[in-house]
Amino acid sequence: QYNQVFNTEIKDVGGNFASSTFTAPITACYQQSYNVIYEGLSSSNTYCRGRIVTSNRTYEDYLILKTAQASFNTNRVVHAMDMDSGDTAVCNVVVFGSTKVVDINGAKYSCYLLG
Repeated sequence: QYNQVFNTEIKDVGGNFASSTFTAPITACYQQSYNVIYEGLSSSNTYCRGRIVTSNRTYEDYLILKTAQASFNTNRVVHAMDMDSGDTAVCNVVVFGSTKVVDINGAKYSCYLLG
């Protein structure tokens, strides 16, 4: 398991995001998405799991790898998440198969207050 560290912020109203953790400023529903691009996968990798782990529950999406496409794949997790004030969300990935060493070419995280 690898917790994704994001090194660029485009917009962070209220300063609720730091490095790899979002902290909910108010109790509400948030639309969160996490997109990660894997490179250097081998045919021995069977699937990848992208996850957003919150204080209340874990949201995950599995990417089944096909041998012909194993060198480059994109995984995306998108969910509406109920969060209480002070709850946290962290993005991470898990790669399954004989070798678990892969490159992450890019990763994006976004969070919007739904109400």
